Amino acid sequence: IVGFQESFIEKDRTILIDALKDSRLKYHQYYPSGTVGSGLLISSAFPIREVLFHRYTVSNPWYKFWEGDWWAGKGLALARIEVQGGYVDLYNTHAQAGYGNPAYRIVRIQQMTELAEFINRSKVDTIPAFLVGDMNCRPGSEDFETAVQGAGLVRAMLIPSSIDHIFKVTNEHYSFEVIETIEIPRAGLSDHNGYVSDIRIAPEVDSQTSVL
Repeated sequence: IVGFQESFIEKDRTILIDALKDSRLKYHQYYPSGTVGSGLLISSAFPIREVLFHRYTVSNPWYKFWEGDWWAGKGLALARIEVQGGYVDLYNTHAQAGYGNPAYRIVRIQQMTELAEFINRSKVDTIPAFLVGDMNCRPGSEDFETAVQGAGLVRAMLIPSSIDHIFKVTNEHYSFEVIETIEIPRAGLSDHNGYVSDIRIAPEVDSQTSVL
């Protein structure tokens, strides 16, 4: 399951989806928003059964069109994906960029507050969930900790990253083991490196339950 954050241009999405049609990643969901679109695309090897989207209520000023965040209608996407034996939820987000403007940190704190609230409203105890995305904030910062503490997030990466993250959403009914994390160097199509985590999910067994 893959989350893309900057798939703004329809022709580019078509090229990407066409390139993936012979791979396992044959299911796709894009999340329209704003004027130019959220840029959020989720591709999956498994069927996507439900989708939700929350557009952040705060952003940079609309008249700063050269920055583009307001025009994109940035937000948080959710795909509920059917896998063998159940479902997995994937949240995908792209938060306000900094542009060297300290005022945008306040915008991101509000966005991360909304992110946590949306995850808490939409998560289901019986479904393991993950969050991926370009959060434009670093571990230890106030905006980062607002999301982590508010939504009960735990990093699901074995290597450091700066503003791009993979998280598991805390769920007492499942255990999560990160087997491996790989960094994918940027290759001209993006100004970010990509990250892949291989994660083993297992249901927690009640200690009072016996199996015959």
